[in-house]
Amino acid sequence: MGSANDGIAFPVADLGSGFNVLGTLADGPSTDDLTPPVTATGIALFAFLLAAQLLVKAATVILPFLT
Repeated sequence: MGSANDGIAFPVADLGSGFNVLGTLADGPSTDDLTPPVTATGIALFAFLLAAQLLVKAATVILPFLT
Protein backbone atom coordinates (compact mmCIF):
# COMPACT_ATOMS: atom_id res chain seq x y z
CA MET A 1 0.00 0.00 0.00
CA GLY A 2 1.29 3.48 -0.88
CA SER A 3 1.94 6.20 1.64
CA ALA A 4 0.23 9.60 1.66
CA ASN A 5 3.45 11.24 0.43
CA ASP A 6 3.95 9.78 -3.05
CA GLY A 7 6.37 12.52 -4.11
CA ILE A 8 3.93 14.38 -6.39
CA ALA A 9 4.54 18.12 -6.18
CA PHE A 10 1.78 20.40 -7.42
CA PRO A 11 2.60 24.02 -8.26
CA VAL A 12 1.67 26.22 -5.31
CA ALA A 13 1.85 29.99 -5.09
CA ASP A 14 4.50 31.46 -2.83
CA LEU A 15 2.94 31.18 0.61
CA GLY A 16 5.43 33.63 2.13
CA SER A 17 4.02 36.52 0.11
CA GLY A 18 0.83 36.53 2.19
CA PHE A 19 2.79 37.82 5.16
CA ASN A 20 4.09 40.88 3.31
CA VAL A 21 0.88 42.85 3.61
CA LEU A 22 2.54 46.16 4.49
CA GLY A 23 4.53 46.21 1.25
CA THR A 24 1.66 47.59 -0.82
CA LEU A 25 0.76 50.17 1.80
CA ALA A 26 4.34 51.38 2.16
CA ASP A 27 4.78 51.68 -1.62
CA GLY A 28 1.85 54.09 -1.99
CA PRO A 29 2.29 57.85 -2.34
CA SER A 30 2.51 59.99 0.75
CA THR A 31 -0.15 62.57 1.52
CA ASP A 32 2.15 65.36 0.34
CA ASP A 33 2.38 63.83 -3.15
CA LEU A 34 -1.35 63.64 -3.83
CA THR A 35 -2.79 65.98 -6.45
CA PRO A 36 -5.85 68.01 -5.52
CA PRO A 37 -9.11 66.83 -7.08
CA VAL A 38 -9.87 70.34 -8.38
CA THR A 39 -7.07 72.43 -9.82
CA ALA A 40 -6.86 76.22 -9.98
CA THR A 41 -7.39 76.04 -13.74
CA GLY A 42 -10.63 74.13 -13.21
CA ILE A 43 -11.88 76.76 -10.76
CA ALA A 44 -11.01 79.59 -13.15
CA LEU A 45 -12.75 77.80 -16.03
CA PHE A 46 -15.84 77.22 -13.88
CA ALA A 47 -15.94 80.90 -12.89
CA PHE A 48 -15.56 81.98 -16.53
CA LEU A 49 -18.37 79.70 -17.71
CA LEU A 50 -20.62 80.79 -14.87
CA ALA A 51 -20.03 84.46 -15.69
CA ALA A 52 -20.78 83.82 -19.37
CA GLN A 53 -24.00 82.04 -18.45
CA LEU A 54 -25.06 84.88 -16.16
CA LEU A 55 -24.40 87.45 -18.91
CA VAL A 56 -26.64 85.53 -21.31
CA LYS A 57 -29.41 85.26 -18.71
CA ALA A 58 -29.11 88.95 -17.85
CA ALA A 59 -29.29 89.88 -21.54
CA THR A 60 -32.45 87.83 -22.05
CA VAL A 61 -34.09 89.52 -19.06
CA ILE A 62 -32.99 93.11 -19.73
CA LEU A 63 -33.28 93.31 -23.55
CA PRO A 64 -37.09 92.95 -23.73
CA PHE A 65 -37.45 95.96 -21.44
CA LEU A 66 -35.08 98.09 -23.53
CA THR A 67 -37.00 97.67 -26.79
